[in-house]
Amino acid sequence: MSLALCNVLDSGSVLADQDNLTVRFRWRVPKPFKNTVSSNLQFSGHLVDENSRGWVVVFVGAALLTHLAESILRLHDELEGGTVIDTTGDEIFIERDRDLPMGTVLIVSEDGTRFVERKDLTNPADLAELIKGVK
Repeated sequence: MSLALCNVLDSGSVLADQDNLTVRFRWRVPKPFKNTVSSNLQFSGHLVDENSRGWVVVFVGAALLTHLAESILRLHDELEGGTVIDTTGDEIFIERDRDLPMGTVLIVSEDGTRFVERKDLTNPADLAELIKGVK
């Protein structure tokens, strides 16, 4: 399966459009950072409490890729460890990984795995391009 990239219109139809690139995603966020993501990410979807202890909340839905990339970088800068972005499925899967060095973003695609240092991602568009596989 490949990453779903689409423009979701109000009418519910799906149309490819690079100016309004919308992606489906599933993002595991530590619950103390739920409000950080909620206040920064405009998305269509819902939240799921992942476990009985309430340590993780999952954002599930669709968002403009540029907005998602901006929110990923903002939260990445506040957490210890690195961030894993897996684009191999129908939706982008995002989660923190404490085993990765601080400042590392690991992008997993069907073409392989790529490590990127946060310092090399000067703006959300850099990350969005990597996620799309343009670079």
